[in-house]
Amino acid sequence: MYRKIMTHRKHIAAAIALFIMSVGCGGLRGEFAFKKEGENTYRRVEGNPEYSASETINWVFVFKSPGENRTVGVALMKKGLVWSDVEIRTETINDARSILYGAIANLEPGGYKLVIMSKHRVIGEKEFTIYDESREEDLQFE
Repeated sequence: MYRKIMTHRKHIAAAIALFIMSVGCGGLRGEFAFKKEGENTYRRVEGNPEYSASETINWVFVFKSPGENRTVGVALMKKGLVWSDVEIRTETINDARSILYGAIANLEPGGYKLVIMSKHRVIGEKEFTIYDESREEDLQFE
C-alpha cells in the first residue's frame, strides 16, 4: 500500500513539474540585433555595447513564433538614480509581423536600456551606453 501511494505521488509530482515547465516555456521569446549606419545587416551584440551620441543605430527585436495578435510594450529607459522612461510605445505582433523595429538617435550620453514586455513580464532587454565623442577627443589631446 505504501509503495502505491509513493508511486502515485511521484506521478502527480512529475505531472505538475511538466505542466509548470510547459507553461514557463510557452511564453514569448526573442532577441535583439543592431545595425550601425552604413552596415547592411543587423548583428547580435553581446554585453553592453557603446555608441557615439552622433550616430544613429537601428535595432530589431525578432520574436520566435509569436502566434496570434499580441500587444507588447517597448520602452527606452535612461539610467540615473533609478531607471526613467525616455520613450514608451505599444506594438501588435503576430506570426506575419514578428519583428519590431526602432532607432537609437539623439540621446544624451549615459546608460540606457531597451525593454520589450508583455503583460508585466519582460520578454527581452538590452543595456547600452551612449558616449560623447567630442569629450573623448578632448581627453586624448590633453
